[in-house]
Amino acid sequence: MTEAIANFESVPFHERYIQVTTDEPHYVALKPLFEGMGMEKEWSGIQKQINADEVLMEGMKKIPHLAKDGKMREMVCLPMDMLNGLLFKINAHPYKTKNPELYAVICEYQRKCYKVLKDYFALVWEKPEDVTIVKMHWRKKPCKKTA
Repeated sequence: MTEAIANFESVPFHERYIQVTTDEPHYVALKPLFEGMGMEKEWSGIQKQINADEVLMEGMKKIPHLAKDGKMREMVCLPMDMLNGLLFKINAHPYKTKNPELYAVICEYQRKCYKVLKDYFALVWEKPEDVTIVKMHWRKKPCKKTA
């Protein structure tokens, strides 16, 4: 069965715009995101990183849409709630000298991610009776083990 053509809209995200599907669940188009960050040359490496990650692969979809040139294209997308995990994995170091502005943005974003994770788990550690919160977030099936 062919998937319906998706409509995307521009949504503000950390002083940039991302393309998000209008229907729920919301998916984020990844290539335009990374192009907007100045990382278009790294796109093939980012795709390999997604394909090598069991969790990201579970959520990744190729969603058909009508491009500006009138042709049908497939956009590689992730659910909105998985985008942070992908951005958290970016290695900022290569951009330190070649694109200091992008380096600063990536580092600031990742600092925020670390803080959010710390704050969340600190709450659980302070209130052990709330440990069920963590259990609800564990994946239903385990990641594949690599040999």
